[in-house]
Amino acid sequence: MHDEKKMRLTGAQLREILLQNRKMRELLADWPARKIMMGYEKDWDEKRRRFFDDHPPVLDDQVQEES
Repeated sequence: MHDEKKMRLTGAQLREILLQNRKMRELLADWPARKIMMGYEKDWDEKRRRFFDDHPPVLDDQVQEES
């Protein structure tokens, strides 16, 4: 058995992770699918759609972008 160290996140780190998650979701959602796609593009688009179906946003409305 190996030793595992538990990692603790600060509130600021957690907010940053959630902010990055939201920005990546926005990027994926805004990425337009082309009408005519090649095989690898179809695979990528299917994985993108499956990601949104399988992983709902986490605390999306509670994270505010700090300026």
